Amino acid sequence: MAYLFRSVLLQSLSKTAQPVWTTMQRNMSSHNKETDEEFDQRWKAYFDRPAIDGN
Repeated sequence: MAYLFRSVLLQSLSKTAQPVWTTMQRNMSSHNKETDEEFDQRWKAYFDRPAIDGN
């Protein structure tokens, strides 16, 4: 009797416990695209700061 119960229980669990595969999409940024020139200007402005070396 216990074997039958265990068998039925395992069968019911195996039918309901199947994984559901979904596709996830994650947008990393909502900012507009910047041109190469804008990126270069931003990069230079960041590294030209006087206090960048901890002074």
